[in-house]
Amino acid sequence: MGRKRRVEYEGAIYHVTQRGAGRGLIFMDDADRRRFMENLDWAVGQDGIRLYLYCLMPNHLHLLVETPQGNLSRFMHRLQTAYTLYFNLRHDRTGHLVQGRYGAVLVKGDRYLLNLSRYIHLNPVAHEPAAQRSNRQRLARLNEYIWSSFRSYSGLAPVPEMLDDKPLLALMGKKRIADRRDAYRRFVEAGLSWPLSRWEQESGFDTSRDKPTEQDSPVPVPGAIRGNRSESVRRVAARIEPEEVVRRVASAFGVEEESLFRRTYGGGARTAAIYMLMRHSRMTQRAVRTYLGFGTPGAVCRQMERFQRKMRADPELNAFIQKLSAAMTSAG
Repeated sequence: MGRKRRVEYEGAIYHVTQRGAGRGLIFMDDADRRRFMENLDWAVGQDGIRLYLYCLMPNHLHLLVETPQGNLSRFMHRLQTAYTLYFNLRHDRTGHLVQGRYGAVLVKGDRYLLNLSRYIHLNPVAHEPAAQRSNRQRLARLNEYIWSSFRSYSGLAPVPEMLDDKPLLALMGKKRIADRRDAYRRFVEAGLSWPLSRWEQESGFDTSRDKPTEQDSPVPVPGAIRGNRSESVRRVAARIEPEEVVRRVASAFGVEEESLFRRTYGGGARTAAIYMLMRHSRMTQRAVRTYLGFGTPGAVCRQMERFQRKMRADPELNAFIQKLSAAMTSAG
């Protein structure tokens, strides 16, 4: 019998899980995790995905995503392929890195969404050896773990551009963003002392099978939590037309728009335009090559790799690009 076909449609929200082949490690060290996060950021921008949550564990990962374009399979193929190629090359191995195809279950209802988010964010303290520690030690572990989105949600770390935390935080029923973060932090911390069986019940995640289960009747969120319907989780991010992206990039860098289309132009604005077109116009490398007049898709890829390395090494450039990208998002 063939595999069950994925249910994909515009605006769908999924709890995505992926485990290493044979329960093996998919992250050997922080360098692997950093590379995966870079690939995730790239894939989110490429496919117009809204990333709500993430948590990287040594042998598995969790993502909570929305697909405004109904393209989960394309997004995951892009993400998995890029990371597997990197991992196998770096660690001198061949073959499959992950176990079968990824798990993806539609998320139904805001209350279920909140409970699921708590389960995902508590993963670092749910497994050995953290599961055997005191509540105080587990709290410290939760707050210190940098490979999940919890620190951003609770205000302990900046919110990366690829992460959209506002819709979920809006469900906390507070007006001020700081109050929402505080309420969410307390909401998650309330589960630190729970047994694993209650986590399964609250989240709809069957740990005995290492996979989520569809849940049509969400477990109610505690009475103190009230959803704010004025900010919908299913708000679809706008796509910005390429012409508008080019205009804004040229203006920000103080150059003529025509210069971004010249192969001989060596300024950073042309490479920044690639970055913005792929993120905000959701263009592929091939489409960017044609639009800006690059020789090959490989040339676009090499330009982007150099540009991303430069951004990591230059805090001022990184801040400038992030500010420009945020301005496009808010005005788009």
